[in-house]
Amino acid sequence: MVKKILLIITLVFLKQFFFAQENVQKSISNQNIIISDAVESMPLFNGDLSVFIKKIMIYPSKALIDKIEGRVIVSFWVDNKGKTIEHEIVKGIRDDLNQEALRVTKLIVFSKPAMSGGKPVKVHYFITVEFKLPIIKHCKCR
Repeated sequence: MVKKILLIITLVFLKQFFFAQENVQKSISNQNIIISDAVESMPLFNGDLSVFIKKIMIYPSKALIDKIEGRVIVSFWVDNKGKTIEHEIVKGIRDDLNQEALRVTKLIVFSKPAMSGGKPVKVHYFITVEFKLPIIKHCKCR
């Protein structure tokens, strides 16, 4: 069941980020996962969303010390004005990383909301925030 939910989340993420949705026919409901139905266009972010996230993300110092990395999946709604609301952790790593993923996703504002029937609509959105340890080159010091 958990694998099925993660597969649905991954598919939703890929569909929303890499493909323009012409017409999503019917909503999909699986426990707490809801995908908005009949959306003509998804919200539009002005720029590269992954670059925005990497630029403002602050790697928690304790996670750096503990050498913890991974992906946090956050769900939120994009309202009919393009603002992100009702953020929740779908899959987390640990509290410090989860809180940073929430902080970053709360700063996202879409320049255009999703549209349906020519009107702006509220849609459910999933995003993955990746925490990857920086590569540190070792040198011989005197």
